[in-house]
Amino acid sequence: MCLIQAIVKLHKYWCGLGDKKRDEPSTSTSPTDSLTNEKIIELFKTCPAIYTTPFLQRRVVRIAPDTVVKCYSGITPAEVMTMRLVQSQTTIPVPAVRRVFKSDAEDDYVVMEYVEGETLYTCWEKLTIWTKVKIACKLWWYIQQLRAVRTKDVETPGPIDGGPCDGNFFTIYGAGPFQTYSEMSAWFAHMLSVSHRMKKAPLDTPPFDDTKPLVLTHQDLHMQNIILGSDGRLWLIDWGQAGFYPIWFEYASMNACPEPPPRDWRFITRFVAGRYRKQAQFMASIAWALSYGYQLFTYLK
Repeated sequence: MCLIQAIVKLHKYWCGLGDKKRDEPSTSTSPTDSLTNEKIIELFKTCPAIYTTPFLQRRVVRIAPDTVVKCYSGITPAEVMTMRLVQSQTTIPVPAVRRVFKSDAEDDYVVMEYVEGETLYTCWEKLTIWTKVKIACKLWWYIQQLRAVRTKDVETPGPIDGGPCDGNFFTIYGAGPFQTYSEMSAWFAHMLSVSHRMKKAPLDTPPFDDTKPLVLTHQDLHMQNIILGSDGRLWLIDWGQAGFYPIWFEYASMNACPEPPPRDWRFITRFVAGRYRKQAQFMASIAWALSYGYQLFTYLK
């Protein structure tokens, strides 16, 4: 048996991958299924939020023991479509989407399953080394499954609905939509040009790597979006930035967290997503253009 086969076999032993029930997402019904949209909106407004962003642009409210509601203007169909695609083609635990609707005020609501547990961000330091190793193996397997997901538009970069790209690598306004891989590559090349002209990036920064295949990428896989469930499963949440991107995007995004992660987490990212140091260096070099310099986009073409 070759080394790779031995490692995969060991991963399956550690992670219980042979037991498919452990990895299947919940499909159970909820008492909230019978509520009207109006009642859900009322509960959303009166129940305490479990997550919110500055200026209330995004808000998640727990309206029942087993249900949360996510609301913000601009929820794209791609987020829900991606979650359902992942549920249909992988064994990755993803919260079940129970309902999607738009209010009279044009606000978008997504009603989904609440996952009981702790994020890795809050529980990581309490975990044993053995548990961390098992989590790393599980995440490795999840990413392998994501990279094997296929759709008819797998050669088109971006979210699966063909809309604009979102995430830390696409400015606060998003970018695209891009019709081809080369179109997206040219956009990133321009971001590097902006950074060079403003002397915010080293002149020896490697170019954008468009030689790697496009694969389904979570693109926001930091410790706050990974939940160690009370059921023993490892859940992935918040798929709003997911789409088909170069295979190295997962590594780069996992190392571009808003807060510095624990040292051993950085080692884990190299293991689970592969090590793409030069590509991550490119993204770090254009950070100024993506965050502060985007307003110069029109003037520096």
